[in-house]
Amino acid sequence: MKTKLAASRWILVAPAVAAVAAYLYFLFLPGQRSIASLHEELNAADQFIAQVEAFGPAIEATRQQLDKTRQYVDQWEQTAPTEHGLSAVFGRINGLAKESGVTTTRFEPQPAILYDRVRRLPVAVTCVGSFGQTCQFLQALERLEKTIWAESLQMQRTGEDREDVECELTLAIFADNPGKSDQVDPSE
Repeated sequence: MKTKLAASRWILVAPAVAAVAAYLYFLFLPGQRSIASLHEELNAADQFIAQVEAFGPAIEATRQQLDKTRQYVDQWEQTAPTEHGLSAVFGRINGLAKESGVTTTRFEPQPAILYDRVRRLPVAVTCVGSFGQTCQFLQALERLEKTIWAESLQMQRTGEDREDVECELTLAIFADNPGKSDQVDPSE
């Protein structure tokens, strides 16, 4: 009877053990792998969110800088000399020379250099006057609202008394580029 009882136990235990083994192999372990995979994805998403949050202040600072830059560009485009307004700029420079007391001996605009959104107009200027007058002329040029760079500047004594100064100056006047392709025509 003991063998019959032991055999009947094995008949009951063996399918139960097989069912548990099948459950573990086919359901539990794949579920655990799936859960582990989802856990890794969740950790990666958490790390990504943490990185994005760290960039928030940098993005906001960049946006503010972009807004300032756009405002500057818009303001410059409104005040930049146009092709027709260059004669007025040249006249203003000549007027500043006269106001400071220097005598202009050369005023020679060079061919324009075109860039994507602006053009640079080199102008060779030579003037003669006292050192103080020449400095006054240069200071007046710096105060002009237009974008003007002094690309080269040479000063040397001249005249019989050697108190006068000859100033050779190459200016770069930056003006609006009328041929820029992405400009919207305000008359439309």
